[in-house]
Amino acid sequence: ELADFTGFQHREMETLQRWKQVLEDRRNWLTAQGIHYLFLIPPNKSMIYPESLPERIRSRQRLNTLERFQEVLASDPAFPGNIDLRPVLLAAKEKELIYHKSDTHWNAVGGYAAYSAIMTHLGKELPGLQPLPREEFEEKMGVLQGGDLSLLLNLRDLYHEPNLILVPPQSMTPGHWQKVKFETMKATGQQRFRTGKLIVNGMEGRDLTALFICDSFGSALSDLLAMHFKKIIRVNDARFEDVTDLIRKEKPDVIIDLNVARRMDIALGVSQELLGPMVDRQLVETKPTLDITAENLQSHLLASEDLRIDKTHKNGIALDATGGDPQLVFSAGNRLSNQVVNIKCVIDSPAQTTFAFYYKTSGDKAFSGKNLYTAQLERGENTIHFRIYTPILLDALRVDPGSAMGQYVLRQFTIAETP
Repeated sequence: ELADFTGFQHREMETLQRWKQVLEDRRNWLTAQGIHYLFLIPPNKSMIYPESLPERIRSRQRLNTLERFQEVLASDPAFPGNIDLRPVLLAAKEKELIYHKSDTHWNAVGGYAAYSAIMTHLGKELPGLQPLPREEFEEKMGVLQGGDLSLLLNLRDLYHEPNLILVPPQSMTPGHWQKVKFETMKATGQQRFRTGKLIVNGMEGRDLTALFICDSFGSALSDLLAMHFKKIIRVNDARFEDVTDLIRKEKPDVIIDLNVARRMDIALGVSQELLGPMVDRQLVETKPTLDITAENLQSHLLASEDLRIDKTHKNGIALDATGGDPQLVFSAGNRLSNQVVNIKCVIDSPAQTTFAFYYKTSGDKAFSGKNLYTAQLERGENTIHFRIYTPILLDALRVDPGSAMGQYVLRQFTIAETP
């Protein structure tokens, strides 16, 4: 967290663009099913209370990843399913303490501020949803013992702090949360999934259902959100890509996806399951920038190593690997891309191995791991989808079909921009 605060942990623009495209893919997939999607990032405590940090750290403050990502989300075209919680929380901070002193998480007041923003946002699309006013809650005072900061400092038994609890009126109090079994998604060659834990709640007389994907910051929100849905499933210790089967099964009206800023890289993982259909659709909707076929192979091919090439194979281009590092290098013709670049490769492999794709821009002297994508191939036919997320001037491409010797068959290699 402090590495991000001081700018030491720097995210490349391609990472931020990829995260935005991940959200766009999720939203497009859900919209087609009539499901509303809302993504929120609770700020790290240091972003809300920087004045509480030592001067030696505060003086090194730089633009953090959340600030840069919010700028990307707001850039044209803006991602509509996002709430920037920073202004909401900073306004609430002016009146009350909104994060625990001995913990990195927000307290009930901070949770209420986020809840109010969520319900106000959803109410614009789903009439009837609106936050319960703060004054309708009864305020009780408890004690917090063992916040994560006090545990870190070994002060659990020495430091306690007041803990405000907001109690809704009896008519708005949902039942108890119930644990439910969850059949996890099966791992594939390209993706492994987290197990996750599910608990369910809800209120009689409500019309809508919701899926709440969250980390520990969701604890202060769960009971508040449950007041508004006839069924709400809270998913802990899993992420969006882990629960696509659950989404198909439950068909919720709303998905609220909430993960703290320090874990954005986990919350915004690419779902290979969604990536494939999205890339396929965009390849159909736009004219390919580059489409390697047996007929035009020679006009694009710059070099090859450890390969014998046979263009007469019935299924595509046969590539007989004669060494341990087979390579094909193609000219991309210095094509300027202002959009996300979508790439699809269909290839037969003689064995389990690792496929590698490199790209080189006009400013690069050589291919390097900086611009590299890899995928695991199984024996037989494989379909690979991937993307380049930032505007680039493509100069050359390199495909390493795998390290296993034998015959590969390149059935399709197509590149097109997102329309």
